[in-house]
Amino acid sequence: MNKLESQIITHAACNYGTTALVNREGELFMFGKDTSFCDPNTGIVTDLRDVSALQVALGKAHTAVLTSKGHVYTFGINNKGQCGREFNFSLKE
Repeated sequence: MNKLESQIITHAACNYGTTALVNREGELFMFGKDTSFCDPNTGIVTDLRDVSALQVALGKAHTAVLTSKGHVYTFGINNKGQCGREFNFSLKE
């Protein structure tokens, strides 16, 4: 049985090689590249396992998740502030 065969998907997003899905229970699944933070057997984003996702959006190399409580989680490459957080970089002299 396919791991998503019995799931009711309420939201989906994709980019250049990654697919993200939210099911009716608020679980976030990701497949493809850039999924090292997912459970390899289920595809569930492990750090957000206890969060009820409502929507997901994918950029080129980053992800934004809206929860049922109105919180936003972002992760991925943030070298230009794409995730909406401060970023640190150092210049070599």
